[in-house]
Amino acid sequence: GLAEGAVGSVRTAEPDDTGTMLWENAVASVDASSGFVTFNPTGGAGLYQVTMQVSLAGGVASIPVDFLVHVLDTLYDPASSNPTSPAYTLSQATFAGNTYVPILRVFGSVEPSARGCSARLTRPPPGGLPTDITALAHPCSLTTYTGSEVRLRFDGLDLQEANTTQVGFSVGPVPVGMKLAVARADRFGALDATWTPCARDVGSHVVCAAAVDKHAAGVPVAASEMKCVNLAVLDDPAPEFVLGAGLTRVEGVVLTMGREARVRLVAHDHNCLDDVAISAERLPRGARMLAAARFVGDGSMCSAAERSFAWTPSHDQGGWEGEVCFSATDSHGACAGAAAHVTRHCVGMRVRRCVYAMQQDQQLQEVAGMFGTTWMQLWSLNAALTHPDFIMYSGQEVMVGHMYRAGPREVVGGVVKRMGMPLLQFEMLNQGVRGDSALAEGQEVCLQPNSCTGMRETIPASLPLLSTGFYARASGDSNPLQPFR
Repeated sequence: GLAEGAVGSVRTAEPDDTGTMLWENAVASVDASSGFVTFNPTGGAGLYQVTMQVSLAGGVASIPVDFLVHVLDTLYDPASSNPTSPAYTLSQATFAGNTYVPILRVFGSVEPSARGCSARLTRPPPGGLPTDITALAHPCSLTTYTGSEVRLRFDGLDLQEANTTQVGFSVGPVPVGMKLAVARADRFGALDATWTPCARDVGSHVVCAAAVDKHAAGVPVAASEMKCVNLAVLDDPAPEFVLGAGLTRVEGVVLTMGREARVRLVAHDHNCLDDVAISAERLPRGARMLAAARFVGDGSMCSAAERSFAWTPSHDQGGWEGEVCFSATDSHGACAGAAAHVTRHCVGMRVRRCVYAMQQDQQLQEVAGMFGTTWMQLWSLNAALTHPDFIMYSGQEVMVGHMYRAGPREVVGGVVKRMGMPLLQFEMLNQGVRGDSALAEGQEVCLQPNSCTGMRETIPASLPLLSTGFYARASGDSNPLQPFR
């Protein structure tokens, strides 16, 4: 039976003594957090049986664990030709013809974590190769996500340069669906492990391997120290828009007719093995999405995408107002039935009324024709232009109408009649405002009054009786009108 000598929640017991297995009764240390059990093989080289019982606190739900440790008779060789790992020479008394213990390293592509002994699996950089991640073997952990392929490589090396030297691998239990393929089998052995975890695989998995050498017939074999990789599989997260200054805009955008405006969009995914694409759902007339660009950040986002929205509102889009919504979509992965994750982000946009940005080599006469008026009327709206034939610079703003704040109970039909302007011209200057609609008190619209066809009476006699305060003062006026009497 098992002895009762407990070390934390791990209890040790004396193994059976067959003469082949050596007995060691001194456990040096037990680290319950990492699972490392350290003991001193004072009996020398040979096979040691370790029998333990692992349980939850208080001895609940305990299970026995029984395994063998093979202690090799070696000497450390600091002058070996391998620059990355220490080499150990084997005792020729027991390993005649076999000079070195194989060296095992683990390779993969990871995004380091600020927490130290953990990392996220990622893709190698373009044209790059996987890096040595042996330092992240157990008890460290590698995080990956469902639907994305995991790629690891175990590299074995034997420093004994002989034509008969080969390095193979001994692998413990692997997750269901993991594929193993030998990529090389000379003294530079290589084993590729690929796996795509799905929803059923969420949780923790451990893959262990050792490099085992092989020489001429009759030469004893030796194995490297075993390396284990802890894989923490999480549900694939949805992508996120990265909000903030210089990244994805949060506040609304005010645009001007004739001038291009751009909105930068940045999205990323915590899954470094995922792809993120940014698109728009419904664009205003004339707007477009620019080609995706490679996001260059501070390195904190391993799977990020960048794209820009561009729009130059035309001359008949003054007053357009609404939301433009964008989507960040990840790849759905390789798991059956898995759907892509989509995250939306909307930005409010408004096109200024009555203001137009001049294009290269445009003159007032051309712009006047676009807005259904004359150069003389357009010139009269822009007091800063001291001559109608001045050459305009690209982007120069000109007023193409007069802003008008609606009074109480006004309707569009009455306003255009009073100002002597065609209804179609009003609708062109005020997108979204129908010619048969009523105007809210204080609503601003763009007008082009015609002194020849407009009404003689400026204010109908009945209006002041409805709301004298409206005509007395309006919020934002620098020189408010006096109350009408």
